[in-house]
Amino acid sequence: MGEGTSSTATLSSRQGIYFGWWVVLASFVGLSLGSASMGVFGIGVFIRPLEAEFGWSRAQISFAAAIITYTIVVISPLQGYLIDRFGVRRVVLTCIPVFSVTLALLYFQGPDIRLFYLAWIVIMGFGTGFLNGSYNKVAAAWFDRRLGLAVGLVSAGQGAGAAIIPILGQFLIAHFGWRLAYVGLGAVALVVTFTINLLLLYDRPSDKGLSKADGQEMALSKAETGGYSVRQCLALRSFWLTAVAFFFLGTMSTSIATHQVPMLIDRGLSPQRAADMQSLFGLALIVGRLGVGYLMDRIHAPFVAMASLLGPVIGLSLYALGAAAGSVALCALLIGFGVGAEFDVLGFIIARYFGRKAYGKLYGVLFSVFLFGGGLGTAGLGIVRSKVGTYSPALWAVAAATLLALLLLGRLGPYARFGEPGLKAA
Repeated sequence: MGEGTSSTATLSSRQGIYFGWWVVLASFVGLSLGSASMGVFGIGVFIRPLEAEFGWSRAQISFAAAIITYTIVVISPLQGYLIDRFGVRRVVLTCIPVFSVTLALLYFQGPDIRLFYLAWIVIMGFGTGFLNGSYNKVAAAWFDRRLGLAVGLVSAGQGAGAAIIPILGQFLIAHFGWRLAYVGLGAVALVVTFTINLLLLYDRPSDKGLSKADGQEMALSKAETGGYSVRQCLALRSFWLTAVAFFFLGTMSTSIATHQVPMLIDRGLSPQRAADMQSLFGLALIVGRLGVGYLMDRIHAPFVAMASLLGPVIGLSLYALGAAAGSVALCALLIGFGVGAEFDVLGFIIARYFGRKAYGKLYGVLFSVFLFGGGLGTAGLGIVRSKVGTYSPALWAVAAATLLALLLLGRLGPYARFGEPGLKAA
């Protein structure tokens, strides 16, 4: 009876859409209307209203972005343990409602900025449960032959969030004020993100009675059982190259996502025009993630990453030189496309260089390293802006860090080949 059921499921999968693509859709929505997008990409449009309401400085508010980042840094390894132990679906469906309610409670924020910082620790503590690590883990469980495309589509959700959340947040602020804007964002996460994840997010094909050996994805027996533990990875050159590269990349992507809107307003753009540029950045991020994901299935992933990261090096340099209002769109596009490569590459590299054995834990550790750099970069840009009145020196530093990351990724070497004796990662 079990064999017949499996055959029926396989036949059904061949005749229709492979259910893995519905899992990808749920993951896309989880990232676009989830904690990372609302925390990291949303905070920029709240900076000026909070300055006006409470008289907080930009550096003080930017420190909240660093707190968001470092909360994720601390929690991500725990998230990796939980999703490896209990499964992604359970963790995600538990975290979304609590995140939504705690975000909405910012409606009651008073003038004590310490409570603002504490609120974001709680909000992102629960929001960490449905970040990239969770969704990339399910992509790696459902796909192998088209893993690059799958993680590209999943990660594109954050690009969509970078495009949607600033516009949605600015709209809510303009029409209802910043307090109800936080309530509105919490309601979106609760109603839309939770519902779609409840209906479509599953950890593995067997949870739906499906087999990956259905003509759409190859069976992954060796890949599923192969791989390194976290302890084993600590002895690998490829692991440390990846960790240092993503630390540098974190200083770039998180800081520019947080400061691009106020930076452009400083240069004379209206708040709405600055939000439009942030959305253009998000759209380029989507294109970058889809394009990079597609290419990694065909071209060695580090080479794809190196090519895509040239865009941010150029765009950040132009910003540092004081790009005129007419060229800011080009800068946003170049940086957005390169930022789009990051999580695609990380999700792909873990599976190809370190395997799926401890995927969640490894993603949690490397994501924490990435965000540790992001917190330094975000706080650094705010401090430099407050001290010298311009972002330019910090932008030059971030451009240099991106160039270093590009060079490190180029030294990763060939993929590991799990299941074959004597072959190890570079």
